[in-house]
Amino acid sequence: GFDTKQTASESGSLAFAIGPPIFTGVGDGYVGDTGNRLGAETKIEAGTLDAGWARAQEVSDNFEMEWSLGLRVATYEETHAALYEDGIYDFAAVKRIEGDMVGARAGARGRYRFGAFSVTAGIALALLDGEIESTSGLTPSPLAFVPSSGGVTDDSRSGSTRELDIALTWHLAGDRARVWVGWEQAEWNEIAADLARNFPGSATNLRDRDSVVFSGFKLGGRFVF
Repeated sequence: GFDTKQTASESGSLAFAIGPPIFTGVGDGYVGDTGNRLGAETKIEAGTLDAGWARAQEVSDNFEMEWSLGLRVATYEETHAALYEDGIYDFAAVKRIEGDMVGARAGARGRYRFGAFSVTAGIALALLDGEIESTSGLTPSPLAFVPSSGGVTDDSRSGSTRELDIALTWHLAGDRARVWVGWEQAEWNEIAADLARNFPGSATNLRDRDSVVFSGFKLGGRFVF
């Protein structure tokens, strides 16, 4: 699983991109897309559940390979909450992106042992299908205009996850216990696509966002009873 949160606060001459701008009904006028102050928070939660079959093979006395094949379920949720000010109105903006996919996963992992330590490296690819839903809304205060809302749902989306990890392991008590430290990176494609952007009237034209990347260090252990 992955869980992260980021906050932002800015002031000045700003163009906003969270929530569809509100049409004023006068000419081609919109409000809620520019202002002089912004406070925002973004949260991302993502997780996977795998079930599969793996086989290890000794290539030499010190080197082992493991192959795996199975089923993966992946979920992704991203939420934005922001407050805008333009000197006249305050705007509360929200956006939510939800993705749920399932598919096949294949991976390979190698381990090289030297004394009480070993180095491992693994790669994996999952090809997925499922649904993505993106919704967004903007509410003015005072309520001088009708709040805006928009959303896009794609229930036949294809996506993928790609993973890479490396680790150094310390083998203890005749290999009954292991402690490791390492690094991993996972790239999620399409399942994290932001479909709710660049609404009519927006002062900011954002590039497409079809993927996110998670990476970080890890520490773990194992003991066999």
